[in-house]
Amino acid sequence: MGKALMIIGLMVTALGGLMMLGLPLGRLPGDLVF
Repeated sequence: MGKALMIIGLMVTALGGLMMLGLPLGRLPGDLVF
């Protein structure tokens, strides 16, 4: 259970970081958001 929560947390953090980096570029958010 702990490992699953840690993996989910890492995925959310990675997605949040990519989206924050992608917003100024203008093309990454469209590719990442479903």
